[in-house]
Amino acid sequence: MHDRQARYQTIEVHLRHAMEDARQMGDDFLAYLIEVALMETCMKTLQDPKTGGEARAREDC
Repeated sequence: MHDRQARYQTIEVHLRHAMEDARQMGDDFLAYLIEVALMETCMKTLQDPKTGGEARAREDC
């Protein structure tokens, strides 16, 4: 359970950094696409019983 949750959290961190980088470069469309991927990753984490998803704070997404 913890390995899967750690992987999702790692993906979220990388996506957040990529989104910030895209915004700093002035590419709002790329930042939007990354934000959508980030939301999908958050939703997958919340819905995945193997990650204890429902126990995670929803404000993370």
